[in-house]
This record gives sequence, C-alpha cells and structure tokens, in this order.
Amino acid sequence: MRSVRSSLLLCLSSTSLLLGGCSDDAQTCGPGDAAPDGLTATISPTSFAYGGLSSLPANDCPDPDDPNAPTSITIEGTEVGGGGLFTVCIVRPDLMNRELSLGTGLIAGDLELVDITGTADGCSYELLLSLTDLPTGTASVSGGCANGTNPEGFALTLDAMVPMERTCNGTPAERVVARLAGTVAVTQR
Repeated sequence: MRSVRSSLLLCLSSTSLLLGGCSDDAQTCGPGDAAPDGLTATISPTSFAYGGLSSLPANDCPDPDDPNAPTSITIEGTEVGGGGLFTVCIVRPDLMNRELSLGTGLIAGDLELVDITGTADGCSYELLLSLTDLPTGTASVSGGCANGTNPEGFALTLDAMVPMERTCNGTPAERVVARLAGTVAVTQR
C-alpha cells in the first residue's frame, strides 16, 4: 500500500512528464551567486585573488577551423589589491556552457590563457608560455547566454595548475606552478 506522500509524488511526476516538465534547454543567464573576486592563484604559501572580470566579443582568439564561428570572447580582470592582470579568451562562445579544455596561444584549447600576472611578498609572477610546460585542469562557464554577450554576464569556474615564472627581489626567474581556482562573476562590457 502506498503512502499518501508517495501517491502525491507519483502524481506530480506523471503530471510533469505529461506537461513536458522542465526543459534541459532552459537556461538561467548571468553569474548567479559567483563572487566578483572569487578567483585565486596559489603558489603555496602565497596567494592572490583576481576580480573585476569583464568580457567583450573582441575576436582575439578566433576558431581557426571555423571562420563562421561566433566572435570569440575576451575576459579581462585585475589582481585584487595589486597590479596583476588576468586575461583569457573563449574560442567558441556558442559552446561555452560546458567544460572547457585549457590552452594557450601556443596550444589550442576552448579557453586560452593569455596573460596572468600577480605580485605578492616581494615577488612577481607571470604566466609561462611554453610548448612543453602546459596548463592542466578544468574550466567551465555557467549562465552564459547569447554567445557570452548577454548584459547579465556569466560565471567562470577554474580549477587548474598553471605554469608561472616567479622573480623575487632581483633574483633569477624560477618556474613555479600556481593553482588557479574558484568561481568568479564576469560582467559584460
């Protein structure tokens, strides 16, 4: 014998199926509850945050395999409380609401790391671009509508290991790996 609650849930489920329920195509636009400064680079024990990210369709990294693809989206921001920069490019904004592979200007990817710099504890950090020292990890976008041009913006999530070059107080540069992680709001320019 079914409980009243089970019968009610079964009825609601059946009604949802008959009426079409929620569409998988329905999407909420905008960054949701992503913080404006929710992205952090950590080179233990040092870390710095990036915020104020904004995007624009600048076509800085067009898809070389599809000249008819939508205009690529450039995302730029700054280091919170410092002089560092954060710049990435989404090659195919029509495919942005999914997991994105990481790349650089030298290696193809869905999300190209262009320029990542920061300063902390008397040291400066800069993205290391190399054919043999590649970023690893994942990136994704949520809430990106109209190929990334919706005025509400979107959220960018990263969990990546990124090769960087560290220079401290005039000492020779050394290779380090930064964990770039977090979810950050991206506004539309």
